[in-house]
Amino acid sequence: MKNIYLITIAIISLSTFASCGGKNKDVLTQKKAELKELQKEMSALSIKADKLESEIDKLDSTKTAFFVDVNVDTISSETFKNKVELQGVVESKNTVDISAEASGVIQSISIKQGSRVRKGQVIATLDNSTYQSQIAELRNALSLAQTTSDRQARLFEQGIGTEIQVLQARNRVNDLKQKISTAQTMAAKFVVKAPYSGVIDEVYVSRGEMTGPGMPVARLVNQGDNVIKIQASEKFIGAFKAGDKVMVSYPVLGIKSEEVIQTVGQTIDPGNRSFSIFIKPTQNLSKIKPNLLSIVEVNDFEMPGAITIPTKVIYKLGDKRYVYVVGQNEEGQAIAEKREIVIERSFITNTIVKSGLKANDVIITSGFQNVSADDLLNIIEE
Repeated sequence: MKNIYLITIAIISLSTFASCGGKNKDVLTQKKAELKELQKEMSALSIKADKLESEIDKLDSTKTAFFVDVNVDTISSETFKNKVELQGVVESKNTVDISAEASGVIQSISIKQGSRVRKGQVIATLDNSTYQSQIAELRNALSLAQTTSDRQARLFEQGIGTEIQVLQARNRVNDLKQKISTAQTMAAKFVVKAPYSGVIDEVYVSRGEMTGPGMPVARLVNQGDNVIKIQASEKFIGAFKAGDKVMVSYPVLGIKSEEVIQTVGQTIDPGNRSFSIFIKPTQNLSKIKPNLLSIVEVNDFEMPGAITIPTKVIYKLGDKRYVYVVGQNEEGQAIAEKREIVIERSFITNTIVKSGLKANDVIITSGFQNVSADDLLNIIEE
């Protein structure tokens, strides 16, 4: 260091002399050349001094070693699954507003909100007295026509009357039967029935009110036919298929269940650039309601035998990527080793490493910001 000091003094002196100028340009040129040589010598001596200082530090047993506290993790080769969360909404495939097929005044309502009904069960009846009177008249006429037809047939067997009279009597009977059937069909339109089993979600009318086609009487919901509909971004095309297992959670209810994807849509919505995914719930059916929000956790990428590390431990230098792993110095002490890696695929929390790391390598996961290559490590057990 003394030599460096003397050379520095010489350089300063020569610089001063050169700056003052002189009458002899040759002397000035010579001094500048000497200055340049001394600067080179100073640089070489500085490098040599740094090297000697480093060697002394290694050989000096009296110097206190500095350790960097770190947490580590051992790398393993395993199947990697990247999970994403998608938002879904519960929809009912069988939610319908039930209406009457004919217009009339409501005579009776046999259900209320929350009632469970079976398929075909009567929900409400409308006033169909006109058709009932018509049916009664037709039945009386049919009774008379049937008696007349029977007598005409017996007389014909005895040789009284003609065959055409018998046929006309029978035709009259058949015509009345058809009219009764038509009247009964029309009268049935005044009876409102459940199209399938389910729960009455809401009743819209009261007894004595007028209703008709297109005017809903009640809303019927079949919770057993609920599905979860997800609108997934087109970037996930090919990531999901029918039969994939998913984890469905309902934040409001605080419950989770493992379900299976039922179908995956084959078209892209041009409005929001998404496609549909449908999941049929099989658990907690009594608690799930239409329009309930759900969060679906699903794997969008899977790779067996992957070497994965936390994305946060990777740092970039130029166009290269590095991590710090645990190595050993000649004394068997744990030191930081800078390792270049090549990335296969990177995600928000984890990255798949193509090369540079292998199973059982020990990677620094916490404290890596404070280490440099060859730093001594104090590994803290978590």
